[in-house]
Amino acid sequence: MKTEGAFLSPYLIPLVEQAIRNIGEGKIKQIVLDRGFVAGENLWLLKHKYKIDFIIYSKAHMDVTKELKKKADDYKERKKKKLPIRDDCFYQENKQTQVYGFNNLKWFWTYGDKKHQEKVRKRLYKKDKTLLTHPISGGIITRYKGQERETPITFLSSKRFGKNFTPVLAVALYRKRQYIENEGYRELKQGYKIGKFPSRRFKGIYLHSLFTLVMFNYISCYKTTAGKNMAYLGLRRLSRNFTYYGAIIYSEPYFGVYDLEEILGWFGLKGRGLRAPPFLLWLKKEGSIID
Repeated sequence: MKTEGAFLSPYLIPLVEQAIRNIGEGKIKQIVLDRGFVAGENLWLLKHKYKIDFIIYSKAHMDVTKELKKKADDYKERKKKKLPIRDDCFYQENKQTQVYGFNNLKWFWTYGDKKHQEKVRKRLYKKDKTLLTHPISGGIITRYKGQERETPITFLSSKRFGKNFTPVLAVALYRKRQYIENEGYRELKQGYKIGKFPSRRFKGIYLHSLFTLVMFNYISCYKTTAGKNMAYLGLRRLSRNFTYYGAIIYSEPYFGVYDLEEILGWFGLKGRGLRAPPFLLWLKKEGSIID
């Protein structure tokens, strides 16, 4: 027995907690993760503390990956011999994808809380496989993007396979992470040069990152269907139909995009009951401004 997935990444849980603070509790239902985040305790917290399901690739040397391959071989053998197939085994295929899915996998030893980790460590050198583990679901992909795989892709999921969550759906969901990686992170790093800072000072780095992301999101809008319909229009035609005039306001460490009418309202020039930007609320709290 090996303790694969025992290494705790210091980034996953803080990132999830920050995302929850940003958008609210109960908003995030499921996330897809890079295999670098395969850590049993973190994944357990994600599912049982934060109520967020996950899909993540498993590593080739993990025992749970070996279990997936054995179950796939057993499924093929039973199919060949026309033997009954277990209820927790699934198989799906189309032109793009061929995938086997299984519930109740038992060889992901470190999938559990801190008390469970202690039990795992006690059995580490004894090679004791009698440890009661927490079941998890997983799949093995033998055809991906229309290409047969010599080396199958394996993944794990906290959700059980069934009518509403199928192995093919899990593969489709995980492909979105690859889109984010290629069209998001890589584009930002290589295309927008987000990691090449024009200054070594905090404010210079902060503003560079902030406005690079604004530009990236702005351009991304024109890649949507609605954006493509607007992209060919000239400025005169756009301005005739343009009803929103906004301004970007930055005051360390806050940043926002506001309607001009709303800005006028802050100074009592137009409208009432409009929200003030965070830095004005802070100034008011500190006594720098009065009502």
